[in-house]
Amino acid sequence: MKRPFFFRLFILPLLTALLLGATGCDIDEPDISNIGGFKLKKLEGQHIEAEFSVDCDNPNGFGFKVKKANIDVSANDQILGKVSLDKKLKVKRKSKNTYTVPIIIELEDGALFKIMQLSLSGEVTVAFKGKVRGSVCGIGKSFDVNETKKIDAGSLNLDGLGQ
Repeated sequence: MKRPFFFRLFILPLLTALLLGATGCDIDEPDISNIGGFKLKKLEGQHIEAEFSVDCDNPNGFGFKVKKANIDVSANDQILGKVSLDKKLKVKRKSKNTYTVPIIIELEDGALFKIMQLSLSGEVTVAFKGKVRGSVCGIGKSFDVNETKKIDAGSLNLDGLGQ
């Protein structure tokens, strides 16, 4: 199929210029801080629905979506399960907001017993390792996650476990 003259004269050079311009743009990494407010919403067997809050400062002139997450969670070197996003998360452009992140946790066998034991200990080292996928204007990219955080076991909100 032969392309119209207008397409060859105008659209192809415009797309080329946009592509070259986009590759030279500086993108500032969003600052994520103050992760907390973990709350259990539902527990069914090995399936947990929960949420937590996170502060995000996005200095870029464009928003982005966090679409997928596949993260392994361990506490004190004991594997607990896998975390995934329950819903897509939209982060606004040039904003400093607190977002509530809904997650689904699929526990390993015996993990609930390990969590109960860990909740009785003083301090717990929680490790997150995996990938998160996001997109801007339909262009997606995966990011590696490798975070470790020490938390006070008494600060865990285990209300809702019996529901």
